[in-house]
Parts: sequence; C-alpha cells; structure tokens
Amino acid sequence: MAIIIEEEKKRGGFLMVLSWLILIVVVALAAYYVFFQNPDSIEIIIPPELEDTNDFLTIRKLDTQEIIQNPIFSSLQVFVNPSNEANISRSNPFLPL
Repeated sequence: MAIIIEEEKKRGGFLMVLSWLILIVVVALAAYYVFFQNPDSIEIIIPPELEDTNDFLTIRKLDTQEIIQNPIFSSLQVFVNPSNEANISRSNPFLPL
C-alpha cells in the first residue's frame, strides 16, 4: 500500500499579492497624510474691539494683600482634612532588606 503525501496547493496567490499591495498602499497614504501633509491654516478674523492690545496694559497688578484681607475670602472654610504625611517607602529601595 502506497502513501502519497502531497503539498497543499496554495490558493489565491494573485489575490493574496493584490490584497497585500492594496494594504501597503493604504498604509503608505495614511502615513503620508499624517506625517508629511501640511494642514490648511484656519483664518480667524479678530473682531475690531479686540484688535487693540493697549487695553491690556491698563490692567493693574494683582495685589495679594487685598485678596487676603477681603472679607469674602476670609469667610471661606476648609472642608478637606489635610493628609497625614506618612513615610510610605524606604529612602533607597534598591538596598537589600
């Protein structure tokens, strides 16, 4: 009795090559548009009342003492308890125990 061992015939050789070629082209186009394509710039038209930036020069400096002495700021309450600072790790974790 003879045992015949044959290799399995590969089907779709041309179809497989074509699908790989299409996949490579899609990935190459995606990489081009992501990394090399310059995006179109968006023009933003600034309203005329915001074009003059000299108004920003008239803003006064922030006075911290005025904020601290404000009665509304003084009436604020702390609702969060401060955490206890416990030593969670060793000073050098690479030293043997």
